[in-house]
Amino acid sequence: MIVRKSLAAWLLVIAIVAQCFGAVSAASAETDAPQGLLFDPAKQNSIALNAMLEGVPATFEMRAKFAANPGARQVLFGNYRAAASTQFSLELTAGNQFRYYEISNGGKLIDRSTTGLSITTGQWTNLAITRDAANKKIDVIQDGAVVATFENVDLPEQVVMESIHSIGTDTRNGHFVRAEIAEVRLWSDVRTMDELRDNADADIQGDEEGLMHAWTIDDSSLNGIINVIRDKTSKIDGTPKGFERQYTSEFQATGTSFADGLEIATKNHVAAAPRTVEAWVNVPANTPSGQRVGVIMGNYENSSYSDVSRFSFEIFNNGAPRLFWVNHKDYQLNYVANNVNVNAGDWVHIAMVLDEENKTGTTYINGEKVHEEALAIPEFPNDTTSREMKIGSDFRGTTMSFKGEIADLRVWSTTRTAEEIKAHYKESLQGTEEGLMGNWKLDTAENGVYSDSSPYANDALPYDEVTSNWLAPDFAEGDYTIAVIPDTQYMARLHPQAMKDYMKWMKDHADDMNIKLAISVGDIVDTASSTTEWAAAADAYAELDGVIPYVLVPGNHDVILNNAQLTRNYTNYNQYFPYSKYSQEPTFGGAFAEGKMENTYHFFNIGDVEYMVLAIEFAPNDAVLAWANEVVAANPDKKVIMSTHTYVYHNGEHISTDHHHYPSSYISDANNGDDMWNEFVKKHDNIVLVLSGHIGHPDLVVREDMNNFGSSVKQILADAQYMSPQDLGMVMLMTFKEGSDNVDVNWYSVKNDQLFRAKNQFSMELNLHSGTPGEGGPDEEIRLSAADQSVNKGSVFTVPVTIEKGAKLVGLEGILNYDSSLLELESFEFAVFDSTNAVNDETPGKVGFAGISGDALATDEATVVANATFRAKADLSADATTAISFASVRGIVPSETGESEYVPIQTDDAVITIVSRAPGDLNGDDSLDLLDARAILKLIAAGGGR
Repeated sequence: MIVRKSLAAWLLVIAIVAQCFGAVSAASAETDAPQGLLFDPAKQNSIALNAMLEGVPATFEMRAKFAANPGARQVLFGNYRAAASTQFSLELTAGNQFRYYEISNGGKLIDRSTTGLSITTGQWTNLAITRDAANKKIDVIQDGAVVATFENVDLPEQVVMESIHSIGTDTRNGHFVRAEIAEVRLWSDVRTMDELRDNADADIQGDEEGLMHAWTIDDSSLNGIINVIRDKTSKIDGTPKGFERQYTSEFQATGTSFADGLEIATKNHVAAAPRTVEAWVNVPANTPSGQRVGVIMGNYENSSYSDVSRFSFEIFNNGAPRLFWVNHKDYQLNYVANNVNVNAGDWVHIAMVLDEENKTGTTYINGEKVHEEALAIPEFPNDTTSREMKIGSDFRGTTMSFKGEIADLRVWSTTRTAEEIKAHYKESLQGTEEGLMGNWKLDTAENGVYSDSSPYANDALPYDEVTSNWLAPDFAEGDYTIAVIPDTQYMARLHPQAMKDYMKWMKDHADDMNIKLAISVGDIVDTASSTTEWAAAADAYAELDGVIPYVLVPGNHDVILNNAQLTRNYTNYNQYFPYSKYSQEPTFGGAFAEGKMENTYHFFNIGDVEYMVLAIEFAPNDAVLAWANEVVAANPDKKVIMSTHTYVYHNGEHISTDHHHYPSSYISDANNGDDMWNEFVKKHDNIVLVLSGHIGHPDLVVREDMNNFGSSVKQILADAQYMSPQDLGMVMLMTFKEGSDNVDVNWYSVKNDQLFRAKNQFSMELNLHSGTPGEGGPDEEIRLSAADQSVNKGSVFTVPVTIEKGAKLVGLEGILNYDSSLLELESFEFAVFDSTNAVNDETPGKVGFAGISGDALATDEATVVANATFRAKADLSADATTAISFASVRGIVPSETGESEYVPIQTDDAVITIVSRAPGDLNGDDSLDLLDARAILKLIAAGGGR
């Protein structure tokens, strides 16, 4: 009895163990099952592919656990669209059976359904569909076995898709699948049964032969930010829809909300072209998917010219980070990190990087690379953009206000690496990192000011469209003033009384402001054929007669051009501003054509300077430039101011065929701005200033070039025609001091009685006294210079750039210009101010530089601050002279408040004489006259030396 009981007990134990083992095995099997995404029709879950399929797959595989017999129609993979001539959809019917639906080229319908299959069992299954066009059959394969076949189906080899597919629905956004789906694969070949069985559980790599696409579908794609199901073949990714996002932020600090329309703007534009931008952002998770979140940092504003340089770092639709930058009339940089959605309801770190060398844009989220795209544009923007930056919006007002919070905004001139971004995105910066141009923590503001902890101290200040742009009139003081009259065309057409009041203001202030001369830049009227406009203009200018002498020049709106016959009709211009009147003035010098006023010159002795004002028509031809060359050459003792209608573009370049509205696009024999510089202006050392209009721009644009003699020539665009309202009556006032080359400039509205923008109130130097010092003159200022050199063709030489009287300087920025047809830049390196610096040498003939350090230079003695190394080109046939010049140079010094501010820097330039000889050629016959030591040794070794 005891033995039997013991045996029974053992049998019971074994049975229990066996049951437990079976339970464990079942649990293990369930644990080993794939984990996919649960597609719930109540949540309208689906995955929309981001591009069109290249054709119908020959094999379709899906690994899924379908809800048990739901009795509802379900789209597994489809692109049905009413009236589309091609479609391909795989479905489950309301009877829980498989359905194959295809409309091929020509509208032929194939619609087949199974009967008696057990697909919707609530268990994981591998479902495969093979489309065998050669054998005219479709097989339905479940878990490695053929469960249904459709025979004698006329299947075309190729079907061109017209609609984009989705997993779990189609274009109707209905008939949602009820399943947990782990993987979908598409193949271009008919897979064999062995291939289907052997690879059912294999980890697809993406490079398998015949693989069109493969999507692994699990919750790794639902991290709350990266809203994408990756295609393992890297061809067509998918966007998951309706799934809950899970995200936990790492950010522990605070930021500033811009959702209520807070407007702040930096004091200055950025020091160099941005290449990396970073910020923490917190955007509500319930932000509508089609709503643009807004601008993190940008200066976009509406402009009459599509190529005005404007930059925007923003969050676009669907929470996608975006970099937008336009500065060219034919293309723009537009990089959107699609399938990245930062609308997480918590803090997310974004870094966007532009790699000019590889022509790519890259996005990092919380230090991890999540998106990269090739940017197919001819050239990356390399300028510092048109104006200062706003944070949390742009210059379109609150329309683009950021609908969330921003913190720790950073802007870099360098292309930051993945390692640099990952290492520092959570860490506070020191402020001296290489390439850092701005770092606004945005955690607190002091009196509304958000400080910049970078060396540039480019703080963000409260911005108001009126008070931030319009200033109380604080005119410069001096010995006399010359007024520059921008395009008055809209006043003549729409506001004739305002034009008369404008001239009357000048007349009334002629004495107290010492206005000795007024110079027009053309477009006096808007319609050349309108006698009404011409009469209004003549009546307005008559206010100045006998009070302030004035010089007129016609613009494109003042002439009727005939390009076919290359004629210029100035009938009304010469009728209302007649030669008979102005040629009688004692200041009148002469005209290109006697009896006509379109090209004239005038003499004025003002203060201690003898001026000649040369007025050249819009779009001058070669004959006019030849005349101008003769007139200027005949008056070498006069300081020449040239006024012409079209010369400088809004970006500071000489207007050319690269730009909008260049003169030769109006009449083909015209010389453009670059032609006028090369064929006329730079040939004369006594031309000190060029004035122009035509290109409407709210700010004054100043360009500086060195002429053939190494002297500075300032060239200014002044045209307010697109400022609103159009009767503002803007005038540029240049105030001169006798004995000084320094000229103060004000940009003033007669109507508003206000100055427009602080940046347009500045000082510049004109070559009026050939370096004669005076009060406040150049010899008392900080001076940057480079020494003249004589070099051999083909040689490499270094030009030291020197600062004098710069003891207080902690930084320096500017542009070095050189003639790229004669010189090749080897390098530009800072010798001081190198704690943080940026050098941009992408544009031939220009080097943009900016550098700053924590310590002042601490000496007024001549100090080398940088070295520019060049190679003189070797293929020159005659001696050549060129100039290395500087433009837009500014110094940075500490202010009394401990912050930094800009100070002007005067510049002297280097004249480089390139001797067209190789080293050792003394007589210029391109042969060696003086042997060096190496040559002598060679001769001795060869037995030639005695």
